[in-house]
Amino acid sequence: MPLQVDNEAYDALPTAELRRRATVNVAVAGAALRATLDFARSHRGSLIADQIEMFRRGVAGAAQVPVSARTVPGVPGIGPEDVCTTEFPRAYTIAADTAGARLVAHLLANDVRVLRAATGAYVVDMHQPKRGLANALLADGRDISGKVSAMYDISAWSLGRLWGATVEPVTAPPGTPLTAVSTPSPSRMSPRTATSACRSPTRRSSRPSTPFCDKGFRYAGRRTAARSCRSRGRARRRRRPGRR
Repeated sequence: MPLQVDNEAYDALPTAELRRRATVNVAVAGAALRATLDFARSHRGSLIADQIEMFRRGVAGAAQVPVSARTVPGVPGIGPEDVCTTEFPRAYTIAADTAGARLVAHLLANDVRVLRAATGAYVVDMHQPKRGLANALLADGRDISGKVSAMYDISAWSLGRLWGATVEPVTAPPGTPLTAVSTPSPSRMSPRTATSACRSPTRRSSRPSTPFCDKGFRYAGRRTAARSCRSRGRARRRRRPGRR
């Protein structure tokens, strides 16, 4: 299941057979949905308890418990292919640039706790409830080239690599003081401070003089600040007498 109705079957099979198969597929999908909802309704207490236990292990930094006939009694057919564990680093550090701020915003939106070191870098302490989600989003993962044919859904979630953020696993959180992050920012400079920093140090050139302005930050109004300092420079050139 499901019975094939696409690709070569769509062109080779008569319409009546395609409709029969589609009807069977819909019925099977409906039965699976109803069975899932019925199980969740009748076992809601244990499901919530399992979720709480998973969060507790995350906060404690506890080792994962492999699936087995002992840990999941009453479920037949458990084999090595069902055991999927991983090694969590103690923490991840994320560089405080535009890509890092975007990644941190995504983590915060999904209830992953993020800290910031005195050096400016973001820190994701893996002793937290959603360590599994944090690790799935931040880790490089492993080579699945030999399993591509078995994949049926998205199998790669390394957003650090996808978005160009610098993410590093570390064996211990930084020794500097850490503060909780509620809103990410790629720089501690406000838009007004950014405008001041972009102003040219000489009267001969009004080109933005810092990499901050050259790149044009795209987060939290920074690009606007960079544009502002450039436009002010053009205005100064127009006002200077004798300039052509």
